[in-house]
Amino acid sequence: MNLCTSCQQDFGSVELFDRHRVGRHAYSFAEGLEMGLEDGRRCLDPTEMDSAGWRLNSRNRWVDPARNPADRLRPTPELREAV
Repeated sequence: MNLCTSCQQDFGSVELFDRHRVGRHAYSFAEGLEMGLEDGRRCLDPTEMDSAGWRLNSRNRWVDPARNPADRLRPTPELREAV
């Protein structure tokens, strides 16, 4: 399980978990606050992940079928609502 405590989405791999977090690391917390961001990072929302080709597998975990051919064979549940 690779559950994100920010968006409550679960991922089939650490790699995909890391890829769902986007944004800059290259500024300080104070600089981020000045730009209106808490830490400069955010989670991709379910629509963005679906657009990237990621799918929810039978365990409701996001997977990337392009990286793992076995995931192409699994039924994909409908997108769950973003929390």
